[in-house]
Amino acid sequence: MKILNTISLYHPNIKYQNNTNKQTKHSRLHFDTISFGALNKEFIKLSTYEKILYKFQKLKASILGCSDKASSYNLDFFEGIQEGIKVFDGLSLKDISFIGENLHTIAVKQGCYSRCIHCYAQAKKPLESKKNNNIINTILFEDLKALVQGFRTLEKRTGLSFISEKMQDNYKALVYDADCIDIAIKDLKGNVYEFPELANMIYKTLHQKCVFDTSGWNPRNIRLQQRAERIAEYYSKHKDSLYQFNISINPFHSIYTKALEMQKQCKIETSEMLYNCYVERIANAIFTFIPVCKNYNFGLIIRAFSENIDGTEGFNTLAIKQILNDIYINLYNKCKNDLQTNKSKVKSQKQLQLILEKIKADMSNIDTNIIFTDNLEKRLKLKSPKNNSCNEIDRLIIQRDEADELYIALKNNKRIKNFNTKYYKVIDVTGKVYLSDNYRVIPTKLKLNFINKDKMADTFHPLPEDLINI
Repeated sequence: MKILNTISLYHPNIKYQNNTNKQTKHSRLHFDTISFGALNKEFIKLSTYEKILYKFQKLKASILGCSDKASSYNLDFFEGIQEGIKVFDGLSLKDISFIGENLHTIAVKQGCYSRCIHCYAQAKKPLESKKNNNIINTILFEDLKALVQGFRTLEKRTGLSFISEKMQDNYKALVYDADCIDIAIKDLKGNVYEFPELANMIYKTLHQKCVFDTSGWNPRNIRLQQRAERIAEYYSKHKDSLYQFNISINPFHSIYTKALEMQKQCKIETSEMLYNCYVERIANAIFTFIPVCKNYNFGLIIRAFSENIDGTEGFNTLAIKQILNDIYINLYNKCKNDLQTNKSKVKSQKQLQLILEKIKADMSNIDTNIIFTDNLEKRLKLKSPKNNSCNEIDRLIIQRDEADELYIALKNNKRIKNFNTKYYKVIDVTGKVYLSDNYRVIPTKLKLNFINKDKMADTFHPLPEDLINI
């Protein structure tokens, strides 16, 4: 298949149709070109007074270093320029600017099978759509394309960016409560598009890179294994088109937590089987992505509680170090066997040494700054720190309490624009817009004009009441 600028990927039977939205003139609009500003395309004619005001706004925005950001301007001047961009039907320019500012996640897939107990999204299994065609857990390709091109068309018409990168640096996530390995969306003709194709479309159109993050997959799942091999091959050749490539390792994964549960019930054989299953899952993921691991943006994200906190046995740094050691041994055996047989991933002894050194270094970085949600607190009965001078649990609780206080202030104020920089935006597979601070997601009244806008998708978690006025 071909993606935008003829980069060829898998599925050769699929042809990408470049249906860029055409600019449309309307009777109430008169398009003009003005010479002093960023408005470099056909645009609404401004009066002399409006031009002066716009010029001063641009000067102020330039001083602040954000002259190309739509949110820096009085968009009432330009209202109507979005007409003809169907994905934005029913939304004002201010609405569109609000959605784009701090837009962090365009969820193309919802639901996760890993069900890690520390997951701030409290991800659940994807909703099944086999028995109900009105239920979806993936975005429609045409909807994603329309959204991406809609933002790009607005930028071409105005010279202003409606996608800002105030928060989370300049990148986009394609999942909020899912694993990137599960991304495989369809268009109206049934053609399938996987992560590299979608991320590349966003990169080429909006000039923003995406993040790939996975916690592994069942190695016996041929469909996912082959997909992972394709992803590895692609990013071994196009590393600069991605912001970051992550493999997540933690003692909170449902397979590992089930192993601990079986151990407590003295079902040792079952416990060991589940533990080895998790180790094999991660070792296989690392081995599969060896072609990518040499990239500067490849890394392991390893999270666990500090061992200073009582009540975290099995979930702390001591536990994860044992898991990492077993993963390393498993990976070493895979690499050594590959070197001695078909050399599909490891071509030489020197390469083997470099790979193992890279992975060993990545495994030394363990993040103990866990997002301590109410859900996690219910699962683990944490106690005071062993070392009173090291208030690890207090730090985690304080971060959560600060988020709670901000939400209470937002709830009392009921106008999100007063708190906009404190939250990032998430768009679900039906086009509904949410806010998030990693502790909760908050629904807004805004919704994009997706083809699938009337479909039903799983809600994000935890989800408070819909209270937001823009």
